[in-house]
Amino acid sequence: MKTHLNLLPFATQRSRQRSRWLRNALLLWGTTLICCVSYGHFQHAQLAEARAETAELELRCLPIRVATERSQVMQRELQRIASQLGEWDA
Repeated sequence: MKTHLNLLPFATQRSRQRSRWLRNALLLWGTTLICCVSYGHFQHAQLAEARAETAELELRCLPIRVATERSQVMQRELQRIASQLGEWDA
């Protein structure tokens, strides 16, 4: 078992301990920050890709939505005409 005798003054020892602690803390926080930023960038890229796909699907579905709306309008018109015919027959 090795024993070490530190002959530095107490203030210098404390200063070195604080600088070591600060260096380790900065390394930890820096690594955490880099990880968070890279994960956020990855999520942003996936979100942009999903939005682009959604916009493409919206454009592809637009004719179907227009046709559905026209069909609903025509059905309401046919129901109105049928009710008028029913009133005239009665």
